[in-house]
Amino acid sequence: MLAAEGARQVHIYGPGTRLFRWLDGSEPPPAEAIWEGVAGCGKTHGLCEFVCAYCNAFPHSKHLIVRSTRRAITDSVLPILEKVLGHTHPAVRTGGNRSNRWHYAHPALGGEIVLGGMDNKDKLYSTEYDTVWYNEANEESSQDNWESLHRSCRAEGGPFNLLIGDLNPTDPNHFLNQRCLLGKATRLIGRLWHNPRYFDFGKRAQGVPDEDCWTPRGISYQRRLALNLSGVMRRRLFKGEWCSAEGAIYEDWDEAVHMITARVEIDDQNRYWLIRPLPGGLGAGEDRTELVRFIGAHDDGFDNPACAQLWALDYDGRAYMIHEVYRRKLNHNQWARVWAKIYESYPLLERIVVDHVPALIDAINAHLRQAQEAMGVPDTKQMPSMATEWSKHRGPDGEKAGINEVRHRLRRREDGTRGLYILRGNLLFGRDRTLYLAGKPWTTAQEIPGWVYEETPEGKPNKERPRKINDHGADAMRGMMTYLRDRSYTEPPAKSVFPPGSINARIPGFEDWWVEAGFGDHPWYRHDAEEYGMTSGGIWAPRHAA
Repeated sequence: MLAAEGARQVHIYGPGTRLFRWLDGSEPPPAEAIWEGVAGCGKTHGLCEFVCAYCNAFPHSKHLIVRSTRRAITDSVLPILEKVLGHTHPAVRTGGNRSNRWHYAHPALGGEIVLGGMDNKDKLYSTEYDTVWYNEANEESSQDNWESLHRSCRAEGGPFNLLIGDLNPTDPNHFLNQRCLLGKATRLIGRLWHNPRYFDFGKRAQGVPDEDCWTPRGISYQRRLALNLSGVMRRRLFKGEWCSAEGAIYEDWDEAVHMITARVEIDDQNRYWLIRPLPGGLGAGEDRTELVRFIGAHDDGFDNPACAQLWALDYDGRAYMIHEVYRRKLNHNQWARVWAKIYESYPLLERIVVDHVPALIDAINAHLRQAQEAMGVPDTKQMPSMATEWSKHRGPDGEKAGINEVRHRLRRREDGTRGLYILRGNLLFGRDRTLYLAGKPWTTAQEIPGWVYEETPEGKPNKERPRKINDHGADAMRGMMTYLRDRSYTEPPAKSVFPPGSINARIPGFEDWWVEAGFGDHPWYRHDAEEYGMTSGGIWAPRHAA
């Protein structure tokens, strides 16, 4: 379909043609739509074209682009949106850089495009929009949050209101798939040949066979997906199927449960809090959980991705992955600078557990020492060896033990919570474009559903041999849980109230009498001359004892 947008003409194929039929009035629009499709079928580009065309056609319209967090839009949607508008467009040249801007607005654009995140969803509901587009809508686990966006679709700047989300197929039980099955949402299905960069519809119109209409870029992209995807990830991203993982290592993993929308804040007393919006929309409030420990985990790589994860623990021992860096082609010094940057934002970081790579451990420790000195940390309080190997139990047995630790945390606890959560939109420094274009996972959460066991000759999962493909973030997570297991919370051994070598410690019953007499549990901790003194023979006694 050839759609006119101002003075520019764009080629739209597949499900995108229906968007423009809704816009020109040739087809009645639905109230809600889901655009699902394989990786690379042009969902984001098609929706950017649609929103810009709506703005041009109806200058008083207002549109919202939302994702789990506002930051997640910066590297996923905005580069494509600005390419559609043109880098010299006045709406692009004004309004700040991608990270800081909150909208695109200019008379040359017509309407206004607002950017938002579901981590601050209450700010979204008070404004009226003609359309709301939820990018990567499979990240949303709450149907209440999705339905609450309908209240924002009430502006009258255009001919219709629309709530639409784009996604790659995931678990068939996801509520968005169920809404389509129930007829509550219109399903749009995208395939790779709908992307004009990969398939030449001009040739097809001339009668050229379909197999000869693929562009060189389309052939290359298909080859990458075919060679690099396997298992459930292949079925979802390459074939576009809604499917559950078979032979999955973490069978209890449920994206709707273990992936949460939250943010981390620090108060005026330097305490860190995990802030989770409560379901129910405007006025539902927020849940606050104090974070008391911060630990890093790192799996090394270069040609294959390396992964740095920052975990936080609350008082009940629940672990939250609050930040992640998942990239290829970074050397040890570059990763060390990444950790130094993380430490500057989270000075309570107590340890970084690393796979057995001595050179990386030394580089991280060296950069952290420089960071501590730059921050003015006294020499007596510096941690010169913050990075360390995560476990001495290497080999298959150690790997299996770590997997079991993750499984244990994924299961439901007595209080109804889980012991492990991953924050949505926690990726620092953006996604790795080479991984994205290759159709490979670029976050830990994307690895988990497709991480499976190798198959036996009979085609059954071999539960002694996890497949060593796309498991980089999973390895770091396993190492983190192994570290917590090896250093679990236990009662410290009882200590004598007297220092080593004290004569009183050798007198039967004297230690109990000391405590019962009210002289305190640890008298040697106080060296105040007015309170304590030392008598002959090295016997400690209160100076004012009666």
